[in-house]
Order: sequence, then structure tokens, then C-alpha cells
Amino acid sequence: MNWRNTVGETPSAEYICLPPYPEFGVQQNDLPKTKMYLVQCAEVVMDGNTNQNGKLFYSVKAECEGAMYIRWGRKECPNATELVYSGFAGGSHYTHGGGAAEYVCLPRDPEFGVQQNVGAYGYIYGAEYQTNYFGPAEDQDVPCAVCRSLTGTSVIMIPAKSTCYPNWKREYHGRLASGYFGHTSASQYVCVDETPEAVIGGNSNSDGKLFYPVKAECGSLECPPYQNDKEVLCVVCTQGAMYIRWGRTECPNATELVYSGYAGGNHYTQSGGAAEYVCLPPDPEFGVQQKGDAYGYVYGAEYQTNNFGPAQDQDVPCAVCRSLTGMSVVMIPAKSSLLPKMETGIPRASSFRL
Repeated sequence: MNWRNTVGETPSAEYICLPPYPEFGVQQNDLPKTKMYLVQCAEVVMDGNTNQNGKLFYSVKAECEGAMYIRWGRKECPNATELVYSGFAGGSHYTHGGGAAEYVCLPRDPEFGVQQNVGAYGYIYGAEYQTNYFGPAEDQDVPCAVCRSLTGTSVIMIPAKSTCYPNWKREYHGRLASGYFGHTSASQYVCVDETPEAVIGGNSNSDGKLFYPVKAECGSLECPPYQNDKEVLCVVCTQGAMYIRWGRTECPNATELVYSGYAGGNHYTQSGGAAEYVCLPPDPEFGVQQKGDAYGYVYGAEYQTNNFGPAQDQDVPCAVCRSLTGMSVVMIPAKSSLLPKMETGIPRASSFRL
């Protein structure tokens, strides 16, 4: 196989794996040398050209790609993305307090293992729009699409925004959804596409996992810039490796601040609302408000003890940070230092209390 680079033709080559800190021998200036080039994320592309000896040329297309996200309410992916699969939204039943909290995108071609008789199970159901707010009629089943970005390596869903911050690519935008705050089963915040669809033939009222719009609630949530009872928008954006730094308004060294905002989530007394914490931006955007009587809610967050440093009942800030050196992020509980294999290649962004 021949390779083409920016200089010209090169001899046949192959990929090899080098250690992160290689050792070097004595320099010999009078010997012929081979050059090595770093390839992080490469795709081999045959361009169809041949040289005078009839050998095909190939080129290496460097693309650090692969960020995955779910487009809720649609069956296809936006431009500049790859459809991994189209399926059905699902999850635990809204009355099951012990079931899984998150929504999942179930494929259209399921596979099953050997069935065994056991006495206790969790269950998974399909999902419905439980209001006309999103566009399709109430009780219509919700489709979904799993998409792979061809440009970004990290993905973030930003609540209360319909646009991405500078240097981030918008994959899609829409309306924030969760379960109903008064239901038994916990849920999560997800972004339903601005122009959602319904599953063909899925119009029976079977319940299961349910989608409700989300409203903002003032109090521990800063108002302004937020507005009480305003329905919350959302946007899905892609870029480099990203994480949220809870309890701080700035990012560590070797990172870029995407935005600084307010920690928030569902009220601690509302069992049916979203389970996770979110970092709400300081410059929220709101869409056209619609009338309805069933919602999830998003509140601000407080320190409920003095253990973290700030006084009890102080509101919690947050910062969304983008690593300038890493392509992946992991939160390690019960550690304040890096694991041995990480110390050679991955910088520690910061340490926290869990």
C-alpha cells in the first residue's frame, strides 16, 4: 500500500504503536532515516489515482470523530452525522418507583438471549407524548434516532438554550422534557426535537415511560435571568472532551470555559422528576409559551450542609469546561489522584468532594 502526504510520494508503510514516553539511542548522522508521523484518528481513503508503476495511492484523512447522542422525537439524524440506528423511546413505567430513571432508545431489530425463570425483574416499556405540547397528538409513541457526529468528539445537552456557544456545533434543538413531577418513577431531562414525529401506528394510550414539558421554578434558581413558569428549551452541541465542574465558576488550567452557570435539577420532594443534576446557563432562551397543566420542573440547587465549604443553603454554581488536551473524561469516586495508567497521558482537571 502506498501513502500520499503533503510532501509527495512515500514508500509503503503501516501503523505501529509507540509508548507515550519513548527512549532514544545514540544519534547517528550518517545513516539513512525513516520519518514517523503521529496519527490520532485516521480514516484510510482510496482516491483512485495510480502512479507510473500502476500502484494505487491512498490518503490518510485525519478525523477525530465519533461523539454519540440520541435525537429524541425523530427517526433520522441531522446533516453531517451518521445514523447508527432508528428506534423507539422507552424506559421504566411511570408508576414503578424502583425502575430505571433514564430514557433509552430501543432498536427496531431486538435480539433475545436464553430465557430463564427468575422471580424478580425490572421492566422496560415504550414511551408516549403525554401532552400535545411537543407537536404530535397526546398518547402518540415517541421515536428516536442514535446519531454519530462526524466532526465532534464530545456532546452536551444544554438546557434553557436553543443555540450553542461559540466554536460548538449545533446538532439539533428543541424543548426540554422529563417525567411528570408527581409520578412515582424518577426520570431524566432529555431534549425533544423542535419538529418531533410520532411512531406510525403507535397511537393507543398504553402509557409506560412518559414525556412532559419542563418549566422553570424561581427560588434557588436565579430569577432573573430565569423566569418563573417559563417552558424550558434545549440544544444538543458537539465539540471536544467536556465535563461539568460543580461548585466553581471557572475551569482549571489547560481547559476552556464553555459557560459558567447555576446548578439545578428536580425538587427533592418530587419523585417523578428528572434524577440528574444539570448546569443551567446564565443567559437562558425561552420559546413561545403554551397552555398546559402537566409539567416537569427545574429548580436551582443549594448546599444542604457546611461540609463543602460554603454556608448551608448557599446556591451552587457550576462551570462547563472543555479539555484542551484530552479526548475523554472520567469521574472517579473515592479518589483525589489519578490512577497509575492515567498519570502518563491524562492531566487531572481537578479534584472534588463526592
